[in-house]
Amino acid sequence: MIIDPRGYIITNHHVVDGVKEIQVTLASRGGASVGDHYTARLIARDMETDLAIIKIDAAKEVPAITLGSSADLMPGEEVIAVGNAYGYDHTVTRESSARCIARCK
Repeated sequence: MIIDPRGYIITNHHVVDGVKEIQVTLASRGGASVGDHYTARLIARDMETDLAIIKIDAAKEVPAITLGSSADLMPGEEVIAVGNAYGYDHTVTRESSARCIARCK
């Protein structure tokens, strides 16, 4: 997930752990075309939380996701969770925050 238009990407630690070269391919969106390939460098990692930050050096800014805060989340807004729940690869969950809030209470 691209978190900064300068090319910073958040991924899982286990994805980049022990890898000699990190390859990134962008999908078509915001001027980047399908198949744009980059070699990324590891910026930071944390094994305990299974998170890593990598960076690609693109010629222009890349489209980044807008991150929000649960502090300003309103009922009915859509939320997503990205990960590999229960060992399934490439899991993305999308749901209305009203349902999430109701289940968390």
